[in-house]
This record gives sequence, structure tokens and C-alpha cells, in this order.
Amino acid sequence: MDNNTLRIGVAPWFMMHPECFLVPDCYSGYELEVLELVAQMLHLSVVLVIANTTGCGSPINVTGNWSALCGMLQRNEIDITGNVCGLEQNRVEDFGFSWPVWQDEQTFWIRAPTFQSQMFNPAAPFNMQSWVTLAIIITCSVAVLSTYYYARSEENGVKSLYQASSEMTNSCFLFDRPPRKFFWICGLFFLAAIKVAYVTYIRAALLYPRPFYAPFRDINELAVQLAAGEYKLLHYHADRSRIVPSAPQKTEEMIMNAIEKHGYYYVNRSDYNVLLDGILEYPNAVMVKSSTFADVYAMLYSNRTKLWRIADEAVSSSPLSYLWRKGFPLEEKFNQALIELGNGKEEILRRKVAYSTHQVHNNPMLLGSTYSETDPIKLRHVSGPLVYLLICVLIASAVLFVERFWARR
Repeated sequence: MDNNTLRIGVAPWFMMHPECFLVPDCYSGYELEVLELVAQMLHLSVVLVIANTTGCGSPINVTGNWSALCGMLQRNEIDITGNVCGLEQNRVEDFGFSWPVWQDEQTFWIRAPTFQSQMFNPAAPFNMQSWVTLAIIITCSVAVLSTYYYARSEENGVKSLYQASSEMTNSCFLFDRPPRKFFWICGLFFLAAIKVAYVTYIRAALLYPRPFYAPFRDINELAVQLAAGEYKLLHYHADRSRIVPSAPQKTEEMIMNAIEKHGYYYVNRSDYNVLLDGILEYPNAVMVKSSTFADVYAMLYSNRTKLWRIADEAVSSSPLSYLWRKGFPLEEKFNQALIELGNGKEEILRRKVAYSTHQVHNNPMLLGSTYSETDPIKLRHVSGPLVYLLICVLIASAVLFVERFWARR
């Protein structure tokens, strides 16, 4: 750094436009806009050094060499990074860092559930298990009654079973003697209408819209899901030790053990399309990322309506700061300028947030009626009640035939 000239290293990405730096009415990106203000406050001239790589950088090998912007700092090609970087342990050991520019929230990104229209089910609200349970109870009741009649009247087994079945039928249909045919037919039609109305009420008032609750609300709950193999992390780092998100120490150990046991989904590029495509490709994939970058990823992603963004209620991600070499001569003045900016930084951040996360599911509870389109009513939608009504008519006709047959005898 010479003669108040600050060399800023920039690794451009789709929300950073170095060509707009210090150009009026041109958005250079929220990271560079903060540096514009700081440079004006400290009366510094600026030279941008464009990197041919992406990201802040990582250790290349055991010799201590760094890649990307950190490598440029190490080689004294720049004085400060123009990109904000996460304060990872190995970075803060080798480089100095500014006062945090932003403290992001940590977010989880998974595939949103598939919302399907609710169709009429004449068996509702009972499922198959409920119907089987009812059938077993009725069968056991008939068996007990048959045994009772057999022991009391000393009749043969067939007559005892017939008597028990008749009594059970009378109890279910609430009549003592065979009713007249008019009341029988009208009664079955009335029962069918009540059934249709009751199921419609259950569907409209209780079962719809169906709520979908977030599978986890914080990093600790996610760690439990990862340990059970329900979910797997998705990341672009091949080094497993670098994909563990910010968490308490015990939770980090649990996540690392889960990665060793169940593995994780690896994508070969950090491009936002590749990452978000991976979330949609694997139903149990989860991406953990700070909201500053993830929200912008989602903003530009065409299938963002299929994503579910869940904010971590327990842990924030690491602070984002500018990096410089240790012993940077303007460290104290630079940090003081960032502190004095205060609300100015937040205003720049709000401009960024205003661009992002449209049509992404952000709530920890999703409702099918809110996020899905209802299918238009078709003939097959009313097939359920029509079939149910037809069965009732057939039963009524069969009983009517039996009544007339027995009356003639």
C-alpha cells in the first residue's frame, strides 16, 4: 500500500459488478458499495485487482499456500479483499480481518413437499388399518355371541352363528325387526347422504388445507436427523471436515459422525444452479448456507417455488468480514469507519434483500391451499360418492328382494 492507494482484490460473482465501482447510478454490489463509502471516509484512492478465480480461498497444501483472494493477499498482490469472507478458523490464523460487515442467519434449504389436491374418499376419515380393526372387533363380537348362544340353548353351531350374526346386524342398522321397504330404501339413501356430507366436512374443515411442518427448526434438530440417516448434507467441498456448519461443539461432533456413517451429497461446482438442482434431485438433501448468499441464489433460480428455506433458530452463521494481511496499517481506521457506518451498512443490505427470495417457501409451516393450485372439478372427482351411493342402492335392492321372497313363502 503506497500513497493512500488501496489495492482491493475482487473475485466477481453474479451479484458483484466491479465495472460499476465509483460510477454514479450503477450498482457495484453490496460488498463493494461498503468499500466505496469507507474509501470516501478515509480519503483513499482505490485500485481494483480482478482475480481469475472465485471465492475467498482455501489452503492448497500443507506448505501453507492459499488459493484465490487469500493467495493474492499472501503474495502481497492486494491490500484487502473486496469480497466479504466467512471467518473460518484457518483464515483467522493466517490473516487479519475487519469488523464484521454482516452477521447472517444460518439457513437450511430442502426440497419443498409436493402439494396434491384433496380428492373425495368415501372411507374417510378411516384408513385401512382402522377398517381392519373394526372388522376384527365385529368378528370377535359375533364369535363371543355365538359361543354364548351355543352354551345357553345347546343349539348347533350354525344356528348359534346365524342368531349372533342377525343380532349384530340388527344392532349395526338399529332395527329390531325387518323394516318396511319404504323406510329401508329411504334410510339407506339418508345414510349415504349423511356420509357424503360428513366426509366433505372432514375434508373441508379439518383435513384441508393440510399443514406441512418443517422437519427441523435448528442445527441441533438437523443433527439428529442426519445421525438417523433421514437427511444428508449437500456440499461442493470434497474435504469432509470443511462441510460441517456452524454449531455447538457436541452438535458438530454428531454431524461429523453422521457424515462418516451415512456420507453426504457431493457436487463438483459451487455454482448456484448446481447446488439448488442437487436439492431437487435428492429428496433428503439439505444445504446449510448463510442467508446473504443463499437468498441471492434462490432469487436467480428458475425453480425457486420448489425450495423450502428454513431459518436456524439456534445458531447464526459466522460473521462476514473483509480480509487483509496481519499488521495492515489502516486496520484501526478501517474498523472505526465500518462501525460509524452502522445503519448505512444495513440499508445496503436491505437493498440486497429486496431483490431476493420471491416465491420461496419461508415459513416453518406450509399450507397446501396457500402454495398449490387446486385441480378443476372433473367427473372422476365425484366417482367416490357415486360408487358409494350405488352400493347402498344394491344393498337396499337385495334386502327388498329377500323381503318379498320370504313374504311369498
